[in-house]
Amino acid sequence: MKKRVAAVLILALAVLTAGCTSKSAQEQEYVTIGNPWSEWTSLKEAEHAAGFPLHLPETIADSYTALHYRTMDGDMKLLEVVYSDSEYEVTIRKAKGEDQDISGVYGYDQCETREWNNGEPVTFCTTTETADKVHPVRILLSHDGYSWSIYAPNGFEGNSYQGFLTAIFA
Repeated sequence: MKKRVAAVLILALAVLTAGCTSKSAQEQEYVTIGNPWSEWTSLKEAEHAAGFPLHLPETIADSYTALHYRTMDGDMKLLEVVYSDSEYEVTIRKAKGEDQDISGVYGYDQCETREWNNGEPVTFCTTTETADKVHPVRILLSHDGYSWSIYAPNGFEGNSYQGFLTAIFA
């Protein structure tokens, strides 16, 4: 009799816990956060979406060509254009309002503010050399009511950063 009671209890527990098993990998629920960036096929479309112009040419320093155009909506609208040449990539960001770090890149251990040709302050931030022997550079500045960031994850070829600054301050 004890064996029957034990068997019934075990069976009852098995039935009760059968619905409590974890979901398979295909049945699991995931919470995702939407991508805040919108991609555009042209600078004109991106400028229209941002609500302000970039005022930079499609080619800078005779070798960097604009390839990607994005905007981000929210409290602060951002306009982003990625320029590239054969080896280097440079991301330009612009937003209304001055003195804001809109780069989205942090962890720089060396920052220095210098005056650009027209006397405007420009902050250059670099890190020590990475394991890949590259020198990422982040440049922050304000001009005509806007914040700008210039980010080059592999640094710049020579002094080509000057072409970007010249275009911004033109």
